[in-house]
Amino acid sequence: MKLSSFALLLIIFSFSTAHAAKVQQKTVELEYEAASAPRKTSKTKKVKKRTTKAEAVSPATTPVNNFACNVDVSDIVDARKNKVTLGTNGIEPLLPSGLDQWLVDIKKAELVDKTKSWAGEKNIKVTPSMTKLYAYAENMNLHGVFSLSVDISVNGETTTKKYRGMGSKANMVNGYGEYATALNYAVQEVMPRLIEDLKAACK
Repeated sequence: MKLSSFALLLIIFSFSTAHAAKVQQKTVELEYEAASAPRKTSKTKKVKKRTTKAEAVSPATTPVNNFACNVDVSDIVDARKNKVTLGTNGIEPLLPSGLDQWLVDIKKAELVDKTKSWAGEKNIKVTPSMTKLYAYAENMNLHGVFSLSVDISVNGETTTKKYRGMGSKANMVNGYGEYATALNYAVQEVMPRLIEDLKAACK
């Protein structure tokens, strides 16, 4: 039995609609937000300290850093084997959006801004590569994983450091934004360790 022209058009329309829905799949919008400082609780009561005569005449002391160098940070290179997805939410793949700008923002907030005040004669070159970036759900939690391989060059001598961080949060609605938050937490777990290694290299 031959299909009527109307039935054939209906089949083609249904296929096109399903294909368009697949193309318009939602993505994980990556936007980096640096960790904020903990808030002061209102319950904490300040105790006014009485100033002694010796303290009144002594000059104020400025804390001195025991590390000083010029830090040159290269762009974070995406060296992942899988550059298409960030894993899966259990139903469909997690496709990233804004990844390049996300890496630029991480570099500025966590590396450039935190080392630009380190002035000294020693020069350090930092070359970071992102080797892993993925997220997944486990029970009632979401986890993000962020891994870096970093070459730290001091006066021509290079050492390679590897870092891996995991960020976790409660899985409220399995939303795409929640996966992005977990990945930000993973970055914030890695970067303080890298900064400490740079301080050690500056000494």
